[in-house]
Amino acid sequence: MIGLFHGGNNIFFIGVGLIDFSRRYFSLKAMTVMLTTNKKCFDSKFGIIPTINWLDPLSWSNWLKMRNVSMDFGYKYYLRIMIYNSTFLAFYATIMVV
Repeated sequence: MIGLFHGGNNIFFIGVGLIDFSRRYFSLKAMTVMLTTNKKCFDSKFGIIPTINWLDPLSWSNWLKMRNVSMDFGYKYYLRIMIYNSTFLAFYATIMVV
């Protein structure tokens, strides 16, 4: 019973990690859309995101700051997910081999 409960927690944690990765991917894609002038190659949900002014150094600086903030947001949680999932998979791979 304890093993089943612990395994359920592991699967739940992996699910939460996948949600976090999808959010990070979405935010980085939104940052990419800000750089492009042709938004037709992206999904319609990105159509409302404005395009930055390529000639204004302040716009570039602000875009870079926004990208850094979006990358740093939740970085400790990202590391925790990566370490936990690595040990989880290594542990279960070892059990499967033995």
